[in-house]
Amino acid sequence: MMLRLATLLVVFSICFIAWADDCPPPSPVNLHSDEAFDSQVFFDNTPAAATPLQLYAGDKLVHSATADHNGKVRLGLLPVGNYQVVIPRKGTFDILVLQPKSGLNGPLINWFLFPKSKYKWAAGVKVAGSPCPILVLKAD
Repeated sequence: MMLRLATLLVVFSICFIAWADDCPPPSPVNLHSDEAFDSQVFFDNTPAAATPLQLYAGDKLVHSATADHNGKVRLGLLPVGNYQVVIPRKGTFDILVLQPKSGLNGPLINWFLFPKSKYKWAAGVKVAGSPCPILVLKAD
């Protein structure tokens, strides 16, 4: 009995690790230094209210914020450089801030993190969902 349980745990662990590693890292988001960083974070399709978000330049924490009741976070304008957005224990994505390009509004970055299930219901039918985080850029 113990051997079966141990085997089951090993198989489950390997499947979980393989499932987690199947997610490719999201492509970096390009912003211009005159475009504000605006983001809305979701867990599944639910706004991630009161979720902490951190912004790093290299290994240095440069800003931290908490999502509002709609999951929105506004960090404002960022200097030219490479950044990483982190929600501890949930996910990360990279931002490349380029030279200013006047007259543009920045996109709203919608970040859908780790759906609760690999399946969802659509029109009463169970269909495959996405187990990977999704970044969506909406023009402002």
